[in-house]
Amino acid sequence: MKGFNWLSERAMESESKACSAKEPASGLQYQEEEADMYKVLLVDDEELVVQGISSLIQWEKSGLQLTEVAYNGVEALECFRREPADIVITDIRMPVMDGLRLIRQLKKESPRTEYIVLSGYGEYDYTSEAMALGVKHYLLKPSNETKILEVLYKVIAELKERADHEHFVERLQNDFKKVLPHVKEQLLRDIVLTGMYNKQDCDYFMDLFMIQQQMFKLVLFTLHEESEYIHKFALKNIAEEVFKDEGAYLTTVVRDQVLLLVKAVDFERLSGKVKQVQRIYKAYYKLELFVAISNEGGFTAIRPMYDSVRRCLSFGIFFQEGYIVTPQDVMDVEQEFPVDTEMLTERLAAAVRTGHAAEVSETIVEAGRWLENGLFDAAAAKKFCLDLFLTVIRQTDGGLDEYVTGIPKLYNMPSLRGAFQFLEETALELAQLNSGWTAKRQNDLIDSVLRIVQENLGNPDLSLKWIGNELLYVNVDYLGKMFTRKTGNKFSSYLVQLRMESAKRLMEQDNELRIYDIAVMLGYPEDAQYFSKVFKKYTGMTPTEYLRSGKTQER
Repeated sequence: MKGFNWLSERAMESESKACSAKEPASGLQYQEEEADMYKVLLVDDEELVVQGISSLIQWEKSGLQLTEVAYNGVEALECFRREPADIVITDIRMPVMDGLRLIRQLKKESPRTEYIVLSGYGEYDYTSEAMALGVKHYLLKPSNETKILEVLYKVIAELKERADHEHFVERLQNDFKKVLPHVKEQLLRDIVLTGMYNKQDCDYFMDLFMIQQQMFKLVLFTLHEESEYIHKFALKNIAEEVFKDEGAYLTTVVRDQVLLLVKAVDFERLSGKVKQVQRIYKAYYKLELFVAISNEGGFTAIRPMYDSVRRCLSFGIFFQEGYIVTPQDVMDVEQEFPVDTEMLTERLAAAVRTGHAAEVSETIVEAGRWLENGLFDAAAAKKFCLDLFLTVIRQTDGGLDEYVTGIPKLYNMPSLRGAFQFLEETALELAQLNSGWTAKRQNDLIDSVLRIVQENLGNPDLSLKWIGNELLYVNVDYLGKMFTRKTGNKFSSYLVQLRMESAKRLMEQDNELRIYDIAVMLGYPEDAQYFSKVFKKYTGMTPTEYLRSGKTQER
């Protein structure tokens, strides 16, 4: 015997209790209760120990179900394989197969099972070996009901915590899978429209989307005429399906264009897929597609690749219907007609709209240089200048009527040089006006951020991301850059400075305030220790040291 003689008396007590106990719930209720119970396998070579523990614990009341008992490791393996258990309580020293060999084998077959080891005095070598196997729970013989339940409850808590964590992770993964297509679509749109992501950002997103490919091509589909969004949505779905085997890593819709980032393969193979998309789309919607394919490049080259395929749009009229245009085709055409009027017009419009005076002048000078080289006849040049003027005056939020009167003035100019000079003067005037409005909008935006910070200093959710996404609906990266430009500080540094200065003022006003209370008031409700760490980094002293230093009186 190994010191479990006391169990016989307790076993008889438990049997008498069991006789008077209520019958277990029946039907659906019992099934539900049973489903929530953790299954236990008990293993010990002493029958008295097995019977004692079996009858000592009120298993169902404790949320447990004793499925089977075994008297050595081999029997335990057979029992476990017949009905797996969540918890195995096992002795170490047993005949045929000891507890350590049993644990070692079961861990291979069921890594999620938890173990409680029964050990007696003098079995410390075995216990240390069990620890090496990852066993965390032990019962030293003899143990009473309280100690056994205490260990069992710890194991149950761990099993529940692990299950909750797994459910949480599974839910996150499912949510991520749902939003992943939208994230990919928005990323490609952001890259081609803003070019705001650096190499580190690109590496992060490639890891996030598990993209192993290093070289890509960008395929642009667009319609020859305006269409409803449903047509573009259908085109995007058709292209994704056709390019599925070629690796359509990112897809998005930008204005009237559908973009696909695909694996860099040879042109013949890629054009075969493109023609398949054209055929399917025309069969359904009777509409022709203009398609351009970029040269190959890495993930960080997506924006230049987009610029190259977008530039191909300006030369669509030079190619027959259904032709797939590449940057090389554009270079060939430029040898005969080297002016990209659409690109130049877009550049001028963007410069006026954003208030970049230098870009305005540079663009108009470039257009004038083309005219001096004789690329247009007089009538075409005048018309081109007039088109640019109309584009320029549309870049104002108001007062369009004031500038419309300049149209006949420009058209009746005696020389092209005078017409372009008038165009430049008007464009610079509007650029200056827009620059003022842009600056005012940016100042108003940052004023709003500062006001929100002051009003929410105690809000633990206060962050630039929260302000941008939940309150102002502004791109967070853009907001951060504007904040730094206007205040000279990063938002995070500004927030820490404001909170720490507020903490010092609170200590000055009431030195009876607890550090925890100050932490809660300033947005650190769950972690006063972290607040103290930030305070020390900012002031060189902990809050307690600061209070004792007398600096609150000096202030």
